[in-house]
Amino acid sequence: MKRRIVAILIIVALTAAFAAGCADKDDTGEIGISDVFANYASTPAYHTITEKLRLPEGVTVASYDGENDVFVTVSEIKVSTTTFKRYGFCSSSEVYVEPRYYSVLDIRGDYAIVVASNIENGEEINYAGVVRFRGDYGFYESITKYPYAPLITQITFLNDRYLVMLGDKNVTEFDTGYTYATIYDYVSANGLMEVARVNNVDNYTTFVCEDGYLAAVHKDSVDFYSLSEVDADGYLVKKCGVSFFTESIYDASDCNTEVYYIGGGWFIASSTYTSSEAFDTYEFTRMDEENNTYYVAMKSKRVSMLSGKDFDAERVVMVSNKYTSGDVRGICDAINVEENTNVQQWRSPYALPVMPTGEIVNAGYSIVYYYYYYFNSESVRSWATSFQIYDTSGNATLASNLVLPPVFVDGYGLENADPNFALALNTVGYHTYSDGTWVTLADTEGDYSYFNAFVHNGVIIAYKESVTTSEVIISVGAVDAATGKVIAPFEYDAISPFFGNYAMASKTVTQDVDGNITEQAFYRISKDGSVTSVPECYRICNGVYVTRNSQNKYGLCSNDGSVLLSNKCESVSTVDYCFKDGKTFYTVVATVENGCGVIYELG
Repeated sequence: MKRRIVAILIIVALTAAFAAGCADKDDTGEIGISDVFANYASTPAYHTITEKLRLPEGVTVASYDGENDVFVTVSEIKVSTTTFKRYGFCSSSEVYVEPRYYSVLDIRGDYAIVVASNIENGEEINYAGVVRFRGDYGFYESITKYPYAPLITQITFLNDRYLVMLGDKNVTEFDTGYTYATIYDYVSANGLMEVARVNNVDNYTTFVCEDGYLAAVHKDSVDFYSLSEVDADGYLVKKCGVSFFTESIYDASDCNTEVYYIGGGWFIASSTYTSSEAFDTYEFTRMDEENNTYYVAMKSKRVSMLSGKDFDAERVVMVSNKYTSGDVRGICDAINVEENTNVQQWRSPYALPVMPTGEIVNAGYSIVYYYYYYFNSESVRSWATSFQIYDTSGNATLASNLVLPPVFVDGYGLENADPNFALALNTVGYHTYSDGTWVTLADTEGDYSYFNAFVHNGVIIAYKESVTTSEVIISVGAVDAATGKVIAPFEYDAISPFFGNYAMASKTVTQDVDGNITEQAFYRISKDGSVTSVPECYRICNGVYVTRNSQNKYGLCSNDGSVLLSNKCESVSTVDYCFKDGKTFYTVVATVENGCGVIYELG
C-alpha cells in the first residue's frame, strides 16, 4: 500500500483528450494501438515446484538478473571480528563462479563488471574489472590495478561488444579529475582490446551507445560521436553537441542531463536544472520525501546523427523502448524485490508489481514521457505528465484517449502508473487491444472514484478511493473484466493478481500508535466470489504465498492452497521477472535450507 499512497500524493487532475488520435490502423490507415503496444498472456496457475540447484553450505542467492538469466550468489567470510561478503555467479542448474568478488556492478550477457578485493600491507584495496563467468570459452578474468571509486561510474557496458572506462585500464591510482575515457572490445579477445578514446570527459560523464553512435553525457551538455570516425591520435571525432542552461545564472553542478536513443539515428537529450531557491526562469516545483520544495526548469532537444542538427522538443522526463529497457527494468525489478522478498517487511501490505514499460511498446516505437502545463479552473498554471509515441524517424503521435501508456494482458489494457508517474482517478474498466476503446465496468459515484491497478487472468484489481475532508480512504477490490461482476468487494487492503481461479488478499487487523501494522488477516478469493481465511499465510507474493510455523520456519503454497514447500526453510524469497516469453510473470524461488541456498522452478 505504501507505493500507492505515495502515488496519491503526486496525482494531479489531468485535462481532457489530446488533439490527434491513435485509432485502429485497419479503420483509418494510421498507427493503431496494436501496432504500438504489446499484448501479453496471463501466466498459468502454479501447481508444481522443482529443485534445480542446491548451493554449497554458506552460499545463498543474493539476486536474480532475469535479463541475463543469471543468479548472483553471496557468502560471508569472517576474519577475526570482521565479516566480509563475497559474490559469485550461477544459473538455475550450474555454479559458474563461487563467491570471490567484493561486489558485482553490472551484468551483460556472459560478462560482468566486478570489484575484486586484495589485502595489501594489511589494508583492503578494491580494483574494478571485467569477468567472463560463462560461455563457450569458459571463465576469464580481466582485472588490473584499476582502482575502484564507489561514488562514480567508472566502467560502463556500451553494448554486447564494447565497454567504456574512465581513463584507461593501466591507471593504477584513482584520478580525481579524469579527462578522457577509453573504449574497449571486451569480447573478441581474452582481455580488453582498445578501440578508441573519448576526449573532454570528467568524473561524472556517463555514456549511451546505440547503432554505432556514442553520446558522452555531461552535467549540462552532451557530445555525440560515431564509433567509425577516429582521428590520427585514436580519439573519436565529435559530430555534434548540445548544451543546456549555459547562462551565468546557472550552476552546472545543479544540472542533470539524460540521453535516450529512439532509433534511426535520433537521440533525445533532456536536462533539468534544480535549485532549493527560486530563480527567474523556474517552471514548476517539486517536493522531496521530507517536504522540501525545489524549483525546476527543464529543456529537451531531439538530435539527428544523420544531419548533425538538433531540434527543440517537449520537456521529456523519460523514454521507454527497447534501447532503454534494461535501465527501466532495473528500476522496476529493484522495487519489486524490495517489496516482495524482504522478510522484515512482512507487516507492510502486499504491493502489486511495478511493470517495466520498456517491454510494453513494440520494436520501432518509443514511449516518450513529457511534462506539459494547463490552466485550471482558477486560471492557475498547473503541470502534469503524459506521453507521446515516437517512431524511428523522430516523428511523434499523440493518443486521444490515453493519459499514460497501457499494459495489455489477454487483450485487456490498463494505463500504467509506473515508478515515476501516477494516474488520475477513473471508472473501473479497460482499453480494448483492437482499437483502444474504453470499456466501463463500474462508474464513479459520489465521492468515490477508482484506480485500475492490474489485470491478470481476466480479473481487474482496482483501488476505490473516497476523498473526505480529513483523509483519503482507500480500499481494494476485484472485478471480472468480461462480465463486470464484482468478485471481491472493495474492502481489502491488498489483493494479488488472479492465477487460475484464485488470488490472495489481506486486511489490517491491528496497528500500533504510529500506524504501523501489527497484525494482518489473509484470505483466498475465488473467481466465484467465495472467500476463505488463510491464517497460515505469512506474506503474499504473485501466484504463491509464504507460510511460517511457530519455529520460524518458512514454506510456500500456491494460491489454491496446494503446498509447494513445507515449513522447512530459514527463508523463502520469490523474484518476479515480468514479461518473458510472451507471459506476464516468470517467477523464480530462492530459499535457504540448513544454511544452503536452493533454487527452485515453479510450474
